Amino acid sequence: MASDAGEIKLDPVNPRTENGRQFLDTVSRMAQADLRDLHRYAGMLAHKATLESISRVGSGAVVVLGEAISLPEHTASYACILYTAEPILHRQGHTALFVRFALSLFSEGDRRQLRAVPAFVASIARALGQHARSLGAASAAMRAITRAAEATAPNPHCLTACHAVAAMLGCDGKHYREVCAMADSDIFEVLPAASGCQVEDVLCFYYYAGVAYAALKKWSKATDSFSMVLVTPSAALSAVAMAAERWRILCSLMAAGKPPSMPVAASQGMARSLADDVRPFTRIAEAFVTLNPTALAEALKAEEEALAASSLTGLAAQLHRAQQARVILGLTSTFVTITTAEIAEKLGLGSAADAEALVFDLVRAGTLRASIDQERGVVSFLDDDATADPAMLVKRVESLVGAAAALADAIATRERDVVLSPDCVKHATMRARGRVSAEAGRSGAMAAAAGGADADVAEAMRRSTLDM
Repeated sequence: MASDAGEIKLDPVNPRTENGRQFLDTVSRMAQADLRDLHRYAGMLAHKATLESISRVGSGAVVVLGEAISLPEHTASYACILYTAEPILHRQGHTALFVRFALSLFSEGDRRQLRAVPAFVASIARALGQHARSLGAASAAMRAITRAAEATAPNPHCLTACHAVAAMLGCDGKHYREVCAMADSDIFEVLPAASGCQVEDVLCFYYYAGVAYAALKKWSKATDSFSMVLVTPSAALSAVAMAAERWRILCSLMAAGKPPSMPVAASQGMARSLADDVRPFTRIAEAFVTLNPTALAEALKAEEEALAASSLTGLAAQLHRAQQARVILGLTSTFVTITTAEIAEKLGLGSAADAEALVFDLVRAGTLRASIDQERGVVSFLDDDATADPAMLVKRVESLVGAAAALADAIATRERDVVLSPDCVKHATMRARGRVSAEAGRSGAMAAAAGGADADVAEAMRRSTLDM
C-alpha cells in the first residue's frame, strides 16, 4: 500500500523480525481460541509498538498496515493496531487512510477473530462511522459494519455497537429499508462485555431505527422505537433522548391522531426534564387534536424555529394532511353521503377538486371506504361489508348468527334462573294468593247481589198472586 504523503513506509509490527512474528502468531493463536484476555494482551503490545513507530516518523508519514500484516490471517492483530493508530492518524490528517484500513478489516477480516476482540471492533466501528460520514462514504461503511455486526454478535438476538453505527450510516445514506430490516429482528439481549455495546449505542440504534421507520411512513413502529430510547436506562438525560421525544410526538400524531403518553418504564425525572424541552411540540399536538386546520397552521407557524432547529420541518408539514384525514374519517360516523364542496368547506380547502383528491388518496391507501360520484360531486361512505370479499362476508354473517344464538341461549338461561329463584317463587306465590282472595271477594259480592235480586223477584210474584 503506497503512502499518501511520501515514500516512507513503516511497519508498526514487522513480521520479518522475531518480535513481530511472535506477536502476530501469539495474537492469532489466542484469537482462534477465543480467550477473554486477548484484547488486553494484544492491545498492550500493539499500543506500544504503534506509538513507538509513529512517534519516530514526521507528521507527513503514514503507517502502512497492509504490508505489515495480512487479512484474514492476522485479523485480531490488525484490529488491535488499527484501534491504537486511529487517533494518531486522525490527528495527522490521514482520516481517509484509516477509513480504507477499517473497510478492509470489516470486509475481509476473519469473523472468528473479530468476535474475539469486540472492544476493538466497537471502537473502530464508531470511528469509521464518524469519518465515513465526513468523507461521503456512508454506504460502503454501512455494508462493511453490517458484516461486522453479524460477526461480533454473541447470538442473533444480541445488540452490538456495530448495529448502532450501521443504523446511523443507513439513515445518512437513505438506506431506510435496510435499517428497518435490521430493527425488525428480535433483540433480547445487550451484552457489553461480549459485544462492546454501550448505553450510547443502544440509544443511537433505536433513535435511527425510528428515523428510518418514519421515512417509510411506518408511524406506529417509529413511535415504538423512539419510546425505546426513553426507557433505556442511562445516568442522565441525553441529547438523543430529547431528540427522540420530539420525533415521537409528531410520529404519534401521524399514527394515532393524538400525542403519546410517557412510557411506564421511563423515569419521572426524565418526564419532567423533557416537558420543558418539547413544549413547542406539545403546543403543536394540542392544536392538532382540535381538528381545526386554522389552529394547526397557526401553531406550526409559531413554532417554525423549533422545528427548523430539530430538522423536523418536513415531518411537521405532513401534519396538515394527517389532520384532514382525521376530519374526513370523523365524518363517516355522521354522514352517509356528503358533497365534496362541503368537505372542502370543513377542511378549509381551496376547491371541491382538492377535497376529491384527498378522499381519493385515502381510499387508495385503504384508510377510507368510500365511492365518489364525480358528476354530482358526492362522496358516499361505505360500510365494510359493502366492499368485503364474499367469502369473508359469509364467515362474518355466520359468526354474527352464532353470536346471536349464543346470546339468546344466555338470555333464556338467565330468565329460567330468575323464574326459579326462591325470591321470585315467593313473590309469585304471594301475588297468586292475593289474586285468589280478590276473586273470592268479588264472587261473594256477586252472589250476595244475586241473592238479593232473587228475593225481590219472589216478593213481587207473591204480591201478584194476592192481587189475583
